[in-house]
Amino acid sequence: MEICFIPDDDYAGFIDKECGNLVPPPGNFVSKDGKILGRHKGITHYTVGQRKGLGIALGYPVFVTEIRPETNEVVLGSNEDVFTTELYADHVNFMSIPDIEGEVKLKAKIRYSHSGNMCKVTRTGEDQIHCVFERTGTCSDTGTGGCALRWRLCCRWWNHHLKFCTESY
Repeated sequence: MEICFIPDDDYAGFIDKECGNLVPPPGNFVSKDGKILGRHKGITHYTVGQRKGLGIALGYPVFVTEIRPETNEVVLGSNEDVFTTELYADHVNFMSIPDIEGEVKLKAKIRYSHSGNMCKVTRTGEDQIHCVFERTGTCSDTGTGGCALRWRLCCRWWNHHLKFCTESY
């Protein structure tokens, strides 16, 4: 993963250096039902959707499907386990309209290289929205960007801290 202020792209090494003994220790790779599959280097070394560089071989491709900081576990599963049809976002910032009312249909991109997916968006609180995508295939992982292409709208995904930057279409 690239971060602009980390010249060697080693974000985990940067966190280790800057945070010292506050960095989470090594823990377990587990299946979604909790079966221990192996050991990991520490949760800061992984992102949801990651397949390469896991340091574990199970004889078939596995992906990070969840990171559980409260138990220091990295959950591994199949490619299909990474995808979702809905997400929640907070810290909503409307840029070209004052608000949304009811349910609106948008084309949303959850990362820069994503082609977009139609979704229905509803406000669920003062600073919260719920997005339901028309088709599976949306993988919302930590640190990626997103956008809704009907209005300029900025927010982040709950539990994933994704930017939601938008442009009109």
